Amino acid sequence: MAHRVQLSIAVAAVAGSVLAGLAGMSAWSFLIGGLCLTFVALWDQEKLRPRFASVGATNVLATANLASVADGFLVSGAAWCLGAAFRFVLQSV
Repeated sequence: MAHRVQLSIAVAAVAGSVLAGLAGMSAWSFLIGGLCLTFVALWDQEKLRPRFASVGATNVLATANLASVADGFLVSGAAWCLGAAFRFVLQSV
């Protein structure tokens, strides 16, 4: 059940970023989608914390968390740019 919720949040975040770009909202509006995607990724990785702690490799999980933050914001930013490109094309037609 949790994977369905995570998938729903991720799809809504990406779709929201595309719609924000299409609606002409500020470029900073993709941050909301990025935060949602980051939340989903960190939620999924928290299940691994006891395993990494048992072998003393919590720094690896911290690095993976930072990568997830970057991925979330990059995907959301790319989705916003896609929406903005659609808006540009639609305005020029």
